Amino acid sequence: MNTSNFSKKESTNGDEQYFVTERHTEQRKKNTKSKTTNFFRRGGKLSNNDGIKYSMFVEIYKMWLDYFNNVTCSGTFKADERLLKIDYHGCLLLITHATNKSLIGIDGFVVHESRQTFQLITKEDKLKTIPKKDTIFQYVVNNKVYILFGNGILQKCYTRGRKPKSIGQIPFLIC
Repeated sequence: MNTSNFSKKESTNGDEQYFVTERHTEQRKKNTKSKTTNFFRRGGKLSNNDGIKYSMFVEIYKMWLDYFNNVTCSGTFKADERLLKIDYHGCLLLITHATNKSLIGIDGFVVHESRQTFQLITKEDKLKTIPKKDTIFQYVVNNKVYILFGNGILQKCYTRGRKPKSIGQIPFLIC
């Protein structure tokens, strides 16, 4: 037994008693929570060290342009409805107005879209999270400038085209 942390005292009846002189003899290691590596457990949020590069999205952008042209050329719905339902993953967006003035002028490809944010990869290979609320975006396709109002698309892309479900309240009647 290591007695360096104990002091010895003899009692009146001849027994030896040991007392702890240090307050903490062993420091416990805190359980540090490991960084979540699973994409879905992180809530779908990407991080800069996921190996995402701007150059990877040039081909995806070309595919997105084909997708955009196919969606806008189909004549089954009105143009406004078709533009509302578009998925913006791979789109090259420019921020023209934002409440945070440091975000104005940032452009990049949309890597991830959540209900309230866009995640853009910039030319410097930096991943920027841009809030949709009170932000105006622009993108150019076929020499036409399209303006996106962030407040109008505060939903996930697959729920934007649906008609909102009205939840009716059942009246409380006393008979």
